[in-house]
Amino acid sequence: MTNIQFACKTFSTDQILKCSFNLSTTDLIILKLLLSKKEKFYSTKEITDKIARDRTTVQRSLSTLVEKNLVIRRQKNAPKGGYSYFYAAMDKNEIKVRIKDTIDSFHEVLINNVELL
Repeated sequence: MTNIQFACKTFSTDQILKCSFNLSTTDLIILKLLLSKKEKFYSTKEITDKIARDRTTVQRSLSTLVEKNLVIRRQKNAPKGGYSYFYAAMDKNEIKVRIKDTIDSFHEVLINNVELL
């Protein structure tokens, strides 16, 4: 984890990631797990087991991450009917670009407000 110093406050990369996408702590834990495994798809159960959270909590976070376009969801049909979902993180570079865009927008707002002083 990297820290960024801003005058009177230091921001961790986790804080920047959480703030950039308005993520909960569980959302962040799941995203970091998925980002750590390039092109690996996890089932909800695998994620639940790895992060020791309740299945419904994991499902809710996964839905949030898919909605925010940070995670890809793939459906796998079972031979005898039914299906399962598997999840993987979006490309790290794409996420970095989105964070940079958020920071750039924040910077622009700050500059505009400083000019009002």
